[in-house]
Amino acid sequence: MTWHYKSPQNFPAAMIGAIRSAADEPDVPQILGGFTQLAKAKTYAEKFRHLKWCIRQDATIKPDLNLLLHKFNFRTSIHMDTLGFILYLTARPTKLSDFVEHNPELAEELLIEIE
Repeated sequence: MTWHYKSPQNFPAAMIGAIRSAADEPDVPQILGGFTQLAKAKTYAEKFRHLKWCIRQDATIKPDLNLLLHKFNFRTSIHMDTLGFILYLTARPTKLSDFVEHNPELAEELLIEIE
């Protein structure tokens, strides 16, 4: 399936809120949704990946979310529950953001040399 660009503002607000809340608490799974069918959970996870792709395509629309996508790796996972399927979202800091956080002076020097 090929994706076509769609403004991130046209996606459900729950997805954008989940990105922000997952970034606030890294490595803590956030519930993205509950579904009775596995296929619907997979479809919603695919919509979330499409949202991430759209944010990266035009960073000027949602610059704060684009920054979060660079600082964290967002992963979805589906877990079976007694009532159906739960879609979780987890944020993990990227290696570069960890490096910058722990070595700000060195990171600043390296970024100057790269530019």
